[in-house]
Amino acid sequence: MSYDPKDVQNVIEPVIEKCQGMTKTTFLSNDSFTVMKVDIGEKATFLDTRYQLATIVSGQGVANGMKVHIGDSFLIPKDVKVDFDGQMTIMMTTK
Repeated sequence: MSYDPKDVQNVIEPVIEKCQGMTKTTFLSNDSFTVMKVDIGEKATFLDTRYQLATIVSGQGVANGMKVHIGDSFLIPKDVKVDFDGQMTIMMTTK
């Protein structure tokens, strides 16, 4: 097995994107892995074309009608909308 190191370049500069009710910070992204922090400050809707493994790292709230709090982890399937309400920080990984 071989690979070209140019094909696995890491984007390591944080990329911050503000959306309605949330701020998404992508810390690392390459062909194999993405790590993102999502800060929810009010009602917000999350939707992505890739699955996400989500872990609540601070705060609490509601995700699609279910209560969530620090330490909870859940999968978000690709193309599934999640409605969040509350004050929380979520770490997400994908791909």
